[in-house]
Amino acid sequence: MSQRFGRLERIFSSLVLVGASALLVSGFFLGAYPVTRGLAPLGFVLSVLLIVPAALLTAAAFLLPQEKKTNLALLVVSGSLGLFLIEGALWLTDPRQYGRNLAAARALGLPFDERSPIEVVFDLRKERKRAYPLIPAALLRDAGRPAGLVPLAGVAHATVVWCNEGGKYAVFSSDEHGFRNPRGMYASDPVEIVLLGDSLLQGGCVGEDQDISAYLRSLYPRTLNFANAGNGPLSMLAGLREYAAPLRPKYVLWAHYEENDLQELELERKDPLLARYFESAFTQGLAHRQQEINSLLMSYVDERILDLDRVLMAQRVEVVGNLALNALWLFQVRTRLGITAADLRKPEDDNFTLFREILTSARNEAASWGGALAFVYLPSWHAFGRQGRTDSGRERVLALVEDLGIPLIDVSAEFASVKDPLTLFPFRLYNHYNQEGYRLAAQSIIRFLKQAEAGR
Repeated sequence: MSQRFGRLERIFSSLVLVGASALLVSGFFLGAYPVTRGLAPLGFVLSVLLIVPAALLTAAAFLLPQEKKTNLALLVVSGSLGLFLIEGALWLTDPRQYGRNLAAARALGLPFDERSPIEVVFDLRKERKRAYPLIPAALLRDAGRPAGLVPLAGVAHATVVWCNEGGKYAVFSSDEHGFRNPRGMYASDPVEIVLLGDSLLQGGCVGEDQDISAYLRSLYPRTLNFANAGNGPLSMLAGLREYAAPLRPKYVLWAHYEENDLQELELERKDPLLARYFESAFTQGLAHRQQEINSLLMSYVDERILDLDRVLMAQRVEVVGNLALNALWLFQVRTRLGITAADLRKPEDDNFTLFREILTSARNEAASWGGALAFVYLPSWHAFGRQGRTDSGRERVLALVEDLGIPLIDVSAEFASVKDPLTLFPFRLYNHYNQEGYRLAAQSIIRFLKQAEAGR
């Protein structure tokens, strides 16, 4: 019996130590730990100092006497169980967790539309509406690749289904070029203001009368919004050249979202066609190709949503898979320790170089028709929801804007003046802004515009 127990003991300790060593090493080389892409030096140092020695020590443990190996294996198992229990508890309290909005709404007894965006699209199509989901920038690039173009907005003259953070889906009617604007604004009076940005400027995830551009139109009716979810600086420059320049607006408002705009640039610069916007005279002539764009995007979307059950299942499996993978690598624990890619990633130096080049081009192109470029700095939930988070490059961005002589509209200051800034986000969770958040952001912009007009 003791011989059999000894054999099981050896198998147990060997499996635990080999498994722990393999897990640590694979985490290092596969990028589960934050060492592979665009991280601050601290992230790399912590990973090397913690992961590699731990893996080597675990492997070296095989040289220990069996009793000590067994004790070490028991320690590894008990310690891992403790860490995973902590990880689970942190997931349950994480305001950024998938589904947290629904749980918050239920706790408050508030209604919440639990359909997926695709389900909403199909329900609207049953009502004979020309409904399509909002297509973010990365998918627009993917859709346009076979045709050799990069669309900057979705299907024109469509009912667009977007996102749901506050309980009700954001659904809007797209304009003649697929953007979120009232129709009929391109051919009438001169345009006063053009907005460029990503999902926050586009109004995710609120109704048509609750986003920044809607508030601006109450005082400046000739305001056009050329934002799209997932846009980075290069897509914004493209929007300026393709759609804003022909309209020659008095003001071009460049909205910078602090959390990911410079990371989006990392992806944009790798697209050969989009990268051509670094050439001052390059244009795709998108404003005159809407019929081609519509056909391309409708085919792209319809091919992917014909089998509703398959699409929904794929979405759910992907969500569950991502949560499981994050939990396996102790995402929550590492986040609290400040050693995740999300916390430590810094914009690369060459991204800043490109960002300077893009902003310079935007400033000069606006000035070429007598317009003025202003820079709108939009804060993320992290600025208020996770105090002490590693800086996302704010000071460097603001210094660049000042150096280029571009006027600044700092919405962060507006939000910071609120007693509890988290009330500006749905359910105080990791989301886009709510209606009040967008109203305050618009208030900052309106204040700037009034001062600019008074100074003219």
